[in-house]
Amino acid sequence: MPLMKNPSIRIIPARESLRRVHGEGAADLDVSSIDLMLRMMNAVDVVKGVIFDELKAATGLSEGKFTLMMCLREEGKPLAISDISQRIGVAPPTVSVMVARMEGEKKPLIVRRSSTRDARSSLVELTPAGRELLDRILPVHFRRVEEFAAPLTYEERETLIGLLAKLTAPFEKTPPGKA
Repeated sequence: MPLMKNPSIRIIPARESLRRVHGEGAADLDVSSIDLMLRMMNAVDVVKGVIFDELKAATGLSEGKFTLMMCLREEGKPLAISDISQRIGVAPPTVSVMVARMEGEKKPLIVRRSSTRDARSSLVELTPAGRELLDRILPVHFRRVEEFAAPLTYEERETLIGLLAKLTAPFEKTPPGKA
């Protein structure tokens, strides 16, 4: 399945243009940091366009719903809204809204149940339909991701992963239960 083209990709200015925009003293300016940021933003747009837009078109799952479902699948047990929020990096009220919308669908992919430990809180888990959907779509989704990464060799992908991890490490949270 060929990757779709994303018409919303931005045009990245040449480094000389970035220097010109900076103005006085620009001849000495190393614009590689700006170029790096613009290329990373462009890469995110491409991923959203060719990976997540395709996923939504094929399944109706937005990036957020898919991420929430994958979080529950990875954990393998029901999670509180606050735990989901930490894992997927969105505020608890946003997760609550997502959960409420997903529960309201004709064939709910998740379910919210009262906690046996604390009746005031609830836990969210995948329904059998949610697990079945993920089992069905993940092979196609993973192939699409592999196609996206195909221009890079295995070694290049590993190097890029390491570089991105190094770049973002100062800003990342420690995953819950991993500290």
